[in-house]
Amino acid sequence: MIIQQITPKTAYLADFVSAVAFEYPTDYMKSKSEAEAAEISSDPAENNDGGEISAARWGAFTDDMSECMATVWSTPYRVRFDHNVALLGGIGGVSCLPHHRDKGAVKAIMYAALKDDYRRGITLDYLYPFSRAYYRQFGFENAVERRVYDISFSAISALTKRPAEGSFEMVRPDSDYYEIDVIAARAWEETNLSTCWLEPSKALKRSGGADKKTYIYIYRSEDGVARGYIAFTGHDGKMNCINDFGHPAGFVFDTADTLLQMLRFCARMFTSRYDSLKISLPGYIRPEALIPEMNSVSVSVDTQGMARIINVRQIFEKILYRGSGEIRISVSDPLIEENDGSWHIVWKDCKPVSVERSDEGPADVECGIGALSVMSIGAVDTAAIRWLPGVKINGSPDLGGIFYPRESFITSLF
Repeated sequence: MIIQQITPKTAYLADFVSAVAFEYPTDYMKSKSEAEAAEISSDPAENNDGGEISAARWGAFTDDMSECMATVWSTPYRVRFDHNVALLGGIGGVSCLPHHRDKGAVKAIMYAALKDDYRRGITLDYLYPFSRAYYRQFGFENAVERRVYDISFSAISALTKRPAEGSFEMVRPDSDYYEIDVIAARAWEETNLSTCWLEPSKALKRSGGADKKTYIYIYRSEDGVARGYIAFTGHDGKMNCINDFGHPAGFVFDTADTLLQMLRFCARMFTSRYDSLKISLPGYIRPEALIPEMNSVSVSVDTQGMARIINVRQIFEKILYRGSGEIRISVSDPLIEENDGSWHIVWKDCKPVSVERSDEGPADVECGIGALSVMSIGAVDTAAIRWLPGVKINGSPDLGGIFYPRESFITSLF
């Protein structure tokens, strides 16, 4: 088995793997012809002319290079993290030809991709798993909470009696979509792991629009500022606003007042055609107090995906601490040796003063890389840390100064 990055010369073989695994059409012979005429790229994932890190694609090939067995992408995104910017590697496109499964091909390319992400300066990786148990072997752990609401219009019908504030306008196929991106930037500006410079308008314009039965409305407050948008398709009597793979949509707002007006608008204008509204929200946003009748609402909770710290030092240097203090953390990372070992962190006035690997003194916390990932992104309450598998707390360290709940949400699909 040969593990290497995909180049223009081998892209057709990797594309074939993905086409078979995800069952979509491909023109193999055309792709092969284009590959034979392509220039050889020595390192497809190095910085481009704009200084940005490109996506890296890895493949496992048979020894004679005649067939690609498995492939995986790591696409870098700049995301918000505690008022800093971090590079997040979006792991996606994990696929393997059926007759090459159970040969360790996916495991080999995952190891290569994660180690290379460290080399390229990526802070943490994130993925949407087909199996959570499977990806735990690579150090990934359940991370960001998402809550999916199915809101019967009878639950919010009382909102129609409130006075309307502001206005709604429909986005037509010939409209300028740029305000959708402005709304998204405002809505997520304080949210950890949200993608900087997110452009949901591109997906909506490419795969959505009224001509494809995706309907979009922008809400403006009374001062004319665009503050929220609703993008949905209708199916089985529901307004489906959940943005998902193959379904560009959204229910995005900046304040509770905007959310209230958007709920009112849906209840007032769409009850003749639909029975309920489906939206997905970060776990830290709870609209229950705004909904008059929660008995007619169903809520499901899931973890949006799985996270893995790639560079422990970068995480400790980017964290927004509380107060002043210090802690020693022993981290077990069998894959990335630069992370493995004991770390001594000192902070003052909420900022890191020193982040060093040090074996001096006993560890206050001992944990694996998966548990550290969950704690660092604030996916668990401080008091719940002791319930994470593999975490050992020695003495009574001030965990709340570094590990505490954070407002996080993944806004990109990869």
